[in-house]
Amino acid sequence: MVGDAVLPVFPVAGHAGPVGKRSPPRPLVSWSYFAARDFEKGGKAGKRSSLQVATPPTDWVAPDGVAVETLRTYELLMGGTSVFLTGPPGCGKTYMANKVIDALRESVQSVAACGSTGVASALVNGIKVHSWAGFCKGDADVTSPLDVLLQKVIPLAAQVRVCSTTVLVVDEVGTLSAAFLTRLDLVLHAVRRRGSPLGGMTVLFLGDFLQLAPPKGQYASLSDVWRAVFANCAVVLETHWRHVRDSKTLRLLLRLRAGTHTCEDMTVLETRRSLYPPRHAMWLFCHIFDALTKNADELKRLPGTPVEFRAVDKALVPYLTRYKASAL
Repeated sequence: MVGDAVLPVFPVAGHAGPVGKRSPPRPLVSWSYFAARDFEKGGKAGKRSSLQVATPPTDWVAPDGVAVETLRTYELLMGGTSVFLTGPPGCGKTYMANKVIDALRESVQSVAACGSTGVASALVNGIKVHSWAGFCKGDADVTSPLDVLLQKVIPLAAQVRVCSTTVLVVDEVGTLSAAFLTRLDLVLHAVRRRGSPLGGMTVLFLGDFLQLAPPKGQYASLSDVWRAVFANCAVVLETHWRHVRDSKTLRLLLRLRAGTHTCEDMTVLETRRSLYPPRHAMWLFCHIFDALTKNADELKRLPGTPVEFRAVDKALVPYLTRYKASAL
């Protein structure tokens, strides 16, 4: 749907060739815990008003090698417009997000790459959004008193991260609850001292609300924060790369995704049921204990004698003492 918001729905059919001009050399940008340490030495610990909030660059040129659909999202983000990137499984949401992240960093943006879970975070080479924001107790900090969270829970290093970030990327937002997004908005507003949604930060959220639901609570898209940031608009990917050569399976999966599957679809799925599945099949369990038991059983069946390898870690950076490196 397209309302009065500046971000329309952009169907993207597929990948295209590179466009854009060469950008200037990109300086290294990273979060510095040493900045937080120096901030404390200055006697201003805990004073969020002394933290400088990063501002995005105003003069930029799109880097070389950016495909058309990636460039479209990149330009929206560089212009300060937040983007919700969605589409069915296998359409390349995470792949495109990584390309956008690279392009943003080429344009001297300080990008926080995050995910709603550890697995989602790994796919964008980032960390959980809970850790990035300093929610040391995870989802428990969603219901903690806000003043306690700001004054006693969120470490100074996390406040520095939040203030130094210009673009926040979160993968698999479908598993984030409305309560979490609301609390994140309040925290970013307080730490960054900005009245606009999410502390004035430009965000790239990606996910599919027709896949996994939040473990608790409502979908994040039902929150007031979501409506304030995205309204009813999204960038939608439409090409199904994962099953592009198997149209029959693709159509079946798309009907299951939307709940419009037919009796014929259920008949096909019934042919895949078995009380004695083949050993090479992948097993899915609801509880980690069952998965660990299955893994242990399979390990016992492997031939040969177990061999133990002992790792030795070494610190190769001059600013870490042996003690600090061991602690890290």
